[in-house]
Amino acid sequence: MKKYIVSNKNAVLLLGLSALVALPQARSSDDIADTYRASKRTPVKSAVGVTTQKGLSLNPSDIFSRTQAVLQYFQVPVEADLQSNVSVYDNAQSEAGLKALLLDFDPKSAFGGFSTVSGTQVSVFQDRGSKRVGDFNLQLRDESAAAPASAVLERLKAAQSNSADQALAGLRIMLDPGHMGTTLWDERTGKYVHDTQGHTLSEGVINLQTALILEGQLKALGADVMLTRTSLAPVLTTSYDTFDYENAARDELADENLTEWFQNLLSVASPGAALYAAFSRNSEVKHLFSEEMHATLFNSADLEARADAIINFNADIALMIHYDSSSPEHDPNGLNPGPAGSADSTKVYVSGSFDPTELATRYDRAQFAMHLADEAPWRASVSLGHSILSSMTSELKIPAEHGSPGITKEIEPGLFARNLALLKRHTNAVVDYVECLFYNDRKEFQLISETTHPMTIDGQSYPYSDRQAEVAEALKDGIVNFVRNGQ
Repeated sequence: MKKYIVSNKNAVLLLGLSALVALPQARSSDDIADTYRASKRTPVKSAVGVTTQKGLSLNPSDIFSRTQAVLQYFQVPVEADLQSNVSVYDNAQSEAGLKALLLDFDPKSAFGGFSTVSGTQVSVFQDRGSKRVGDFNLQLRDESAAAPASAVLERLKAAQSNSADQALAGLRIMLDPGHMGTTLWDERTGKYVHDTQGHTLSEGVINLQTALILEGQLKALGADVMLTRTSLAPVLTTSYDTFDYENAARDELADENLTEWFQNLLSVASPGAALYAAFSRNSEVKHLFSEEMHATLFNSADLEARADAIINFNADIALMIHYDSSSPEHDPNGLNPGPAGSADSTKVYVSGSFDPTELATRYDRAQFAMHLADEAPWRASVSLGHSILSSMTSELKIPAEHGSPGITKEIEPGLFARNLALLKRHTNAVVDYVECLFYNDRKEFQLISETTHPMTIDGQSYPYSDRQAEVAEALKDGIVNFVRNGQ
């Protein structure tokens, strides 16, 4: 389903060169697939071996061979050789540049378990710790050589000379309204908020409304704009009922191979019937292949379809639009129990801060490598995030969220690095994931519910509020100010 790499300048990276401080535990991301993984993944502590709960110490070679045997038994597809993708970035990145980016991409110094550096060559391996099974190599450029030009930054630079009324002319902007709409999808994803009087806000609907308002504003400023969806349906064209979630679960099983539960099961036996039976009986494996995972795995595939749309559009800027919720303990879909305005803030995510368990596959490690090898768009994403936060906090009169949830790395108040599904696929665009505000805050819920402006979606009336228009205006101002001010 996802084990491939887009070859438009995608490549590679490197080792945990410095130990960093672990971040405190907190709320997981709004990305439903990321939330599932974050709740399941307890990383094994050793980078070179694992002592299981049964006290049996396995060496790295045993761990690798048993992992491969288990994945083969469950018919997980063999991953592709990515050397040709990596070679595109030979001599693009320097060792100093890598070290700097690793502060935001590898807070637990996990990638060093899969890689070595010798002179100007980075070697990446499939087997963690033992480093005997090669994967791909990357040539680093000399520190005295200039970094290669970035096509997207060149287009952004050219746009700085645009007139004010056509500030975004020449730029391609993709908007991704998060989730889906209608009661059916609300129930499958849990992305809605209700009050005790029977009023409900669907995040999939208000995301789309905000994106449609913003689309008109950006087009008026000369941008070529496309949305990943313009209806309340998923982006994925495969229907929910015919979606092969068991096949998707095989990919997910591979993604889980560095978790504690998976690694502990490897101690049961050498590759063979006893080992495979232990995995087949395991509750985590049973759940992964069960109907209960249908919605989560479908959503994960839908995220991949959105990523494909952004890449195929060749976007210069991609913006994921979401509204946040604090999930009160008494009612996960209810209003925050605090006073109106007390549980509201805004934040922006950029790619980065991989959890050690998120380097489980060759695909994962290549995604990690792509961003580190082509840093200019990522640094531009940070600049766009800063600009959006500035406009959102000043125009909407709400604070930027503070504090790093879990493995998430706080770059500045309100701006976070995290390996979210829709961020990690893109290296040649400026990509930001915005949580506009908390729509289960009592004040915001009321403002968004006051719908006075007409809008038609899927042939039906879905009026929107002044508050959503304000949100779209703030997002537009953030983008314009980013382009006008340059890098």
